[in-house]
Amino acid sequence: MLSASGIGTAKPMFQIMNTFISRGLITLISLLIPTAIGMANVDSIQVSLKTGSPVHVLKVGEEEKLAVVVENKGRSSVPVSIEISGQHPSGIQRSWLGEFNLKAGKKRRVPLKLDLSDPRGIWHLDYSLSSGSKERSSQFSFAWMVPAGPTPGRSEGFLFGISGATVNRTAEEDRLEAIAISLAGAKAARGDFRWVDIQPREGEWQWEKFDRWAKGLADVNVEVQGLLAYSTPWSTTSEDPKKWRQAPPQPKPWAEYVRRTVERYRDYTRYWEVWNEPDMSLHFWTGTPDEYIDLLKLSYPIIKDADPDALVMTGGFATLSPHGQRRYPDIMAYTVLNAADYFDVLAFHQHGFFNDFEKAVGGPLMDVMALMDPPKPLSFNETGFQNRHLGESFQADTFFKKLTYAWSRGASSFYWFNVRAWVNRDKTNPPPRGKARRWGWITHDFYPKAIYVAYNTTVRQLRNMRFAESLPVQEGDFAFRFEGENRHVIAAWHQRPVGARSNLAYRVAPGASVKRIDLMGNEQAVAIHNSIVWLDFGSEPVMFEIANAQEPPKRLDSPISVTGPLEGSRGEMLISSVQLDLPEGELAGRAIRIGWLDENGESLGPKEIVESAETAPIEIVTKLQIPEELALPSGEAWRPLLAYSVEKGPKGTIEIPVTVAAIGAYQWDASKPLFTADTEQDINNRFGAAPSSEHLVWKDAKDLSAQVWIYQIDEERLELRAQVRDDHWMVDETELAQDKTDRIEWLLARRGESRAKRILIAAHPDFDRAATVQTSGSDTLERGDGPNVQIHRNGDIVDYRVSVELAALGWTRRDLESGLTINLLVTDTDDEKDPNESVLSLDRTHRNWGSNARLPLVRFPQR
Repeated sequence: MLSASGIGTAKPMFQIMNTFISRGLITLISLLIPTAIGMANVDSIQVSLKTGSPVHVLKVGEEEKLAVVVENKGRSSVPVSIEISGQHPSGIQRSWLGEFNLKAGKKRRVPLKLDLSDPRGIWHLDYSLSSGSKERSSQFSFAWMVPAGPTPGRSEGFLFGISGATVNRTAEEDRLEAIAISLAGAKAARGDFRWVDIQPREGEWQWEKFDRWAKGLADVNVEVQGLLAYSTPWSTTSEDPKKWRQAPPQPKPWAEYVRRTVERYRDYTRYWEVWNEPDMSLHFWTGTPDEYIDLLKLSYPIIKDADPDALVMTGGFATLSPHGQRRYPDIMAYTVLNAADYFDVLAFHQHGFFNDFEKAVGGPLMDVMALMDPPKPLSFNETGFQNRHLGESFQADTFFKKLTYAWSRGASSFYWFNVRAWVNRDKTNPPPRGKARRWGWITHDFYPKAIYVAYNTTVRQLRNMRFAESLPVQEGDFAFRFEGENRHVIAAWHQRPVGARSNLAYRVAPGASVKRIDLMGNEQAVAIHNSIVWLDFGSEPVMFEIANAQEPPKRLDSPISVTGPLEGSRGEMLISSVQLDLPEGELAGRAIRIGWLDENGESLGPKEIVESAETAPIEIVTKLQIPEELALPSGEAWRPLLAYSVEKGPKGTIEIPVTVAAIGAYQWDASKPLFTADTEQDINNRFGAAPSSEHLVWKDAKDLSAQVWIYQIDEERLELRAQVRDDHWMVDETELAQDKTDRIEWLLARRGESRAKRILIAAHPDFDRAATVQTSGSDTLERGDGPNVQIHRNGDIVDYRVSVELAALGWTRRDLESGLTINLLVTDTDDEKDPNESVLSLDRTHRNWGSNARLPLVRFPQR
């Protein structure tokens, strides 16, 4: 028998069974857990890029610091495979692979070895991480460069700045932005001392964030360009509670805010800007021009009293291009004429494409500058372009073009917009990487873009330089020379077809050296022959440094000239004379090759070779046949390239405009439009790609494009046909041909005429009254003489057909034989509040009527 004590220690049968079962389950679970955790841990593996810099700059000479670090945040070991591929804008690619078993809580470093012959600049990395059957992928980028900064002290010459360096939520974000700004060589950061953040309520002042931000920039030798703006809810003059921010402020509270702010930060900034974009009535200023001038007059003496060394800037005017938000288009000129004693620096912005920038700066802005006597400094303190549609390299090129062109037109400072890509307005929930990369130098999570390297390269080459001259070059070329101590830098590119090349010739002093520098910082020596150097460039901006130059280089005339412009029809053979000359017998004994190329650089026939030319100049007769199936560039003449090369001498291309008459058809052929307009060059964005109206900017051919046919129905009638692709067709049922309605506009003239016949077609539901015909003046023909209009829509394609009698236009059949110059304007409206998104045109001038030399020509030979 069991004793009582024995009975007390014995286990009942059901308890024994439960123990057995539970132990079995534990064993089974213990076998399954590693697999389950291993599969889950691919999401717990952290991958980070290391460059030796928290903003992912890899300094030249510290290549050993480049690595990807993989860390296991899970609870068990997992097998890890990571594949990393790197891409450079030049097309160079590199790949790395890591395979290992990673213990829980451990890290593994995967070195990314670069060949020192690899190009410097921006590198984009894609990685794919796998463990078991699960995979994850993401992207990084790093900037391999020689940092232009930080440098001590303040800039005393041309000021390289960055706009949008606004106070952040955290001290760490401010610190990282300051590092990025200083490494790239920017010496000034434009940011808001926003009144409502400093004084949210009357009598309450909050300085802590701004103190931290300004001191952090000062610690890396970057000064602040302070922006004083906007009204507060308790000090606004607006009666609309939703418009308190944009309305003029109450004078007395504003004066106290200005005085306190300038006194507090006088050691951190020389420049104070009074308001932002006072010409933008919707977003920034709802007052009148006189009210803005009153604000300048109030602010100027307060700023000077608080800091006598301060420089007062006008609010940066947004644009001088047509814009839906410009309530007072002349406010900039009005301010210059009526408030010249109340600012020291004129500030201007102009976001968007370089083409629009050049038109605004070279034209209307120079007119405004001419109003100032004596002249005042000009600051481009906010201008930018996003990389959403055309890519990072295009954005970087746009920056360089804008900066050098602005400098050549008298700028004393230039601030790119902006530092870091935006997130949502409340600065939470960053959007996907693609969207977060649109604006700025770097992404929201501090990975650099191509423009960051381009900015750095530009500062390294051009700081402490002076603008010397704009160089005379052929149409579409841009070249500027900057000079310093025994050193010259030439910035050059062209706005012509991608396959075109241009060159400049210089005689340099003995002992000088020349190198070519791209925007990514890559350098290449340029040969000097008999003290002459030939600088070859294309559509991508480059710089040429002439160093050890004891005297300025002497520019030589272009070595080549061609008879032109030329004219003909498809299939016709053209004959042109080429004259080639080099200084001081440089042609003697050298082989010369000449050949024609199309716009893409493809050969149009065999090269002509002239051997051992003994005298100069020489003349070569060359032939060019217009291809039968030539696809005409939309909106302008055919522009083939004459390529030339001289043995041990210059080589390049010269563009020869050829007016090619399109042959009007006599029947409809949908496969053969006469003209197509579907590129960025065909578009004029009336909103200038500003950050606040990015949604209104032309995106691609799906957004807006057109194909054009013109054919003769019979001896008495002409038919015009345009198929417009528009992703958002806007029709206003109450207003004909107004800004809220999509429309097209034909402009036609007999060859040589300066007055065009105008046919306007608006997308109105009542198509019978949708068209008018008028001359370039105000005369309108009788309705009975007007055209027959048909409009059909199929999805995003709108088909406009117009049949018009020659007699109604005042023309005869012989006029068609000699040729018509034409233009088509397509106005696209995608927003009821902000009308006129963009205008597409065949002549790329985007005017109602341009020079006949730039308009397409159509002939109708006898049948």
